[in-house]
Amino acid sequence: MKSKHLSRNERNETILTLTEFEGEAVIGAVFFILALITRVFFVTGHIRVMDPSAFPNPRTLPALYCYILMAMAVGMVIRAYRHRKRGYGLKTYEFNLTGIVRIVVVLAIMLVATFALYHLPYIPVTAVMLAVLMVFLGQRNKWVILGVAVVMPTLVWCLFTYGLKLYMP
Repeated sequence: MKSKHLSRNERNETILTLTEFEGEAVIGAVFFILALITRVFFVTGHIRVMDPSAFPNPRTLPALYCYILMAMAVGMVIRAYRHRKRGYGLKTYEFNLTGIVRIVVVLAIMLVATFALYHLPYIPVTAVMLAVLMVFLGQRNKWVILGVAVVMPTLVWCLFTYGLKLYMP
């Protein structure tokens, strides 16, 4: 591999190497994108407003958090860009791309489960999602998988439905 950032270790795994400021810029960009997606798709689409002219309404605080996170993310990117040529603070961090791929797969499984919740009930979707995640992450004990996948969603559903009087799908 001929790359400044990618190399291979002794186990022939791909390693991503970033300096401190490059990592800060990447994290800032990821935070900005996540805050923007949350603000545009989730705050406006999933939080009901009873009276749009009222202030504060139920969307105010989550939207404010998103704007603060976006401002902090922009600050991280600007700081990383301004300090990239300095001689200090150039620690290097190495990331195993196998671990990053696992994170992406876990997020994809959770995204599929989120979309499935629009059409299917909470307990079966969450039970299947937990079972798939546990198997993917290395759990092989069938009783642990079955216990966690069935008991946890049922407890959460009961807590919200009977304890908090909030109805879940």
